Amino acid sequence: MRKLLSRKFFVLLLSALMILMLMPMTAFAAEEGTIDVVVAISVAGEVIVANETVTVSDVDGIEGFDFCDVMIAAHEQFAPNGAADFAFSDNDWGISVDKLWGDTSYNFGYYINDEMAWSADQAVSEGDYVHAYIFQDTETFSDAYAYFDQKFAEITESETLTLTLTAAIGWNEDWTPNFQPYAGAQVGYYEGDEFVVLGTTDENGQVELTFPEAGTYVVTAIGATSTVEVTDDDDTQLRAAGDGGDVLVPPIAVVTVSEEEDEEPTDEEPTDEEPTDEEPTDEEPTDEEPVDEETVDEEPAEEETAEEPVDVAPAPVEPGGAPNTGDTADFIPWSVLCLSAASLAVAMETRRRRA
Repeated sequence: MRKLLSRKFFVLLLSALMILMLMPMTAFAAEEGTIDVVVAISVAGEVIVANETVTVSDVDGIEGFDFCDVMIAAHEQFAPNGAADFAFSDNDWGISVDKLWGDTSYNFGYYINDEMAWSADQAVSEGDYVHAYIFQDTETFSDAYAYFDQKFAEITESETLTLTLTAAIGWNEDWTPNFQPYAGAQVGYYEGDEFVVLGTTDENGQVELTFPEAGTYVVTAIGATSTVEVTDDDDTQLRAAGDGGDVLVPPIAVVTVSEEEDEEPTDEEPTDEEPTDEEPTDEEPTDEEPVDEETVDEEPAEEETAEEPVDVAPAPVEPGGAPNTGDTADFIPWSVLCLSAASLAVAMETRRRRA
């Protein structure tokens, strides 16, 4: 019986050592506990954070990654007073935002992947898009959430970018926003306090944009200059806003415009060299001399064969090299530890049998 138990112990010990040898390949291979989320924050119509990638940790005390975790990380990175400019609480209505970008007016809205979030503890995942905003219209709260079909775009100076603008105009029967293509919006970018208009959306919400020069542009939109009549079932309402137009939550597209590559000038250079191709025809009378040069050509042939061994010499270096040893650097300590433990176990078993 004692002999049987010792054998079982020996087998279990070896199994545990094998598991420990595999641990460095998995548990310590990747960073855990964070996700990357794209964040936008706007305050009363002004874009403050323009589609920035933020690394988020689960720090709000609520299980899983949620909107509050995203806001804590975004405020810590961008807000004037860091994470202190954001606060939330648990009340009868659930988790709600008490402070956003230092504002405590409770006039806040937030969308995840361009869909309205019903609670501040709504879950988020890797790669999600989160837009939080403070209302412009603090009397009737008529701000309409709007978004472009592209959050990022890359073009060259000669190319045209087409964007489609969609906005929440009215509400559906289930009290979800009624998103529609938005016509008549002025689309452009801010240059200081001046809004530079690049185009106006058509009836399908589309606009074609060209940019004055290379650079990075934060493209947004201003609502139409006239009120829009919206009919929801039997209820007709006017979406009115300041300055006689709709108030849009700023849609954001970050556009990178690169310079054109100077390919045309380089294409012309070979054409300038074509006339030089005619010069060898003037040298035809000297074609008799190459007969003597053929004997000279035989000498370089010997030199080439002499260089061949030099080219072969470096070849054996490539199969060896540091990458192979570097790949196992983390594995060696574990292997030594486990093999030492296994040797110790074997020695103990051998000693027990001799006794």
